[in-house]
Amino acid sequence: SDIEQRNIINKLANFVARNGPEFELMTKSKQKDNPRFQFLFGGEFFNYYQYKVTSEQAEQQITALQQNLSKLQKSKDEQIRQSESNLAAQYQNMIQQQGPQIDQCIKNAKESRLQQLAVDCELPVEELDRAVQPIIDSCTKDGILNCKNWIMQKSMSFQHCELITQYILKRIIGPDSQFSVRLHLIYLMNDLLHHCMRKGHNDLKVNIEKIVVPTFCTTIKDCDEKGKEKLLKLLNLWDRHNYFNADTI
Repeated sequence: SDIEQRNIINKLANFVARNGPEFELMTKSKQKDNPRFQFLFGGEFFNYYQYKVTSEQAEQQITALQQNLSKLQKSKDEQIRQSESNLAAQYQNMIQQQGPQIDQCIKNAKESRLQQLAVDCELPVEELDRAVQPIIDSCTKDGILNCKNWIMQKSMSFQHCELITQYILKRIIGPDSQFSVRLHLIYLMNDLLHHCMRKGHNDLKVNIEKIVVPTFCTTIKDCDEKGKEKLLKLLNLWDRHNYFNADTI
């Protein structure tokens, strides 16, 4: 039947398209006396056979092209991934090498800013050293009260407040600062906050809020359980009395 004949043609066309004209010549030789393969020599189904061979060849070429494109895309994606990985490794290496330099630059910039504020405010850093030293040596109520009163007298402008709070920040986050020194200075900050809230000293409060996160986190990071309890009590106190906004807390 025509359906069976077309099935034979379709299969042979597929094989010829895949294996080349040599396969067709071999089939002609083997099937020359088989009436079902007479289309190879002309006749009713010859044109259909030629069409199917051409169609199969085109389809296989398209498939091969798509496969090659897919391989090229995968290769390109892998090259991009490898390049990104190499760049990330180079960036991390660069950051690690430059880390100490960056830290030193930041430290120098902060120190320069502190010294400039001291000049502008006509308040030498040495005077600040003398004011806080009693608290560092022995954290008594009188010591904190005296230092707080001194700071309130010196907080004459926003710049003065910035100078004082940046000085406290420097003393707390310094690598050589002991926990006791940090804790005593945070107690001082707590008294200053209480005074600011009571007296409406907003300039000083704003500047304390700028340093409270790094000072608190630096202090609590390496302390023991007793130290953490003391610091968390302060944190709860600040939260309860709304000393800072929710984001800061």
